[in-house]
Amino acid sequence: TLNAGDLLRFVPAANYNGAATALSANLIESGQTITSGAVLNLTGATGGSMHISTAAVALSETVTAVNDAPVLSSHAVTIAYTENGAAQALLAAVSISDADAPAGFAGGAITVNLAGAIAGDELRLVGGSVTLSGSNILVGGTTIGAISAGSLSGGQTGVTISLNGNATPAAVNSVMKSLRRK
Repeated sequence: TLNAGDLLRFVPAANYNGAATALSANLIESGQTITSGAVLNLTGATGGSMHISTAAVALSETVTAVNDAPVLSSHAVTIAYTENGAAQALLAAVSISDADAPAGFAGGAITVNLAGAIAGDELRLVGGSVTLSGSNILVGGTTIGAISAGSLSGGQTGVTISLNGNATPAAVNSVMKSLRRK
């Protein structure tokens, strides 16, 4: 007989969401002996005076997606900066990814603070297609967010950029790679 603790499980691949694979089962009356883990051939063994139902019952399950946090690649960096030298990239080889594959990071933010900063140190945005227009951050001419705290000029050592729906993973990667310490 089946034990009360026997379970039927759907074990999907990591980050799976949506409808589970279709499954149907026949009902078994008490009194029918079935061994846990055994395969039962139902050919000619259902309905009428048999202990197994003729009709199958459809079982279904839907796996609801969860919002996985974005992941920043490993970014341990030592910057050799010479006073009054050129601005140094903070995260030149960094990349951000998200298992949910969002079209954009609307509502998200990039926050950077220079640890151990001294007078004269500052954060800058330098290079590529990333530009600053007032408090707006643009990538390829498209606004992907705005500075909501701190600054990227005038001796500031911390900044928070609030992202909008145009902040695609590629655009956010571009901004991260354009951040410099001066």
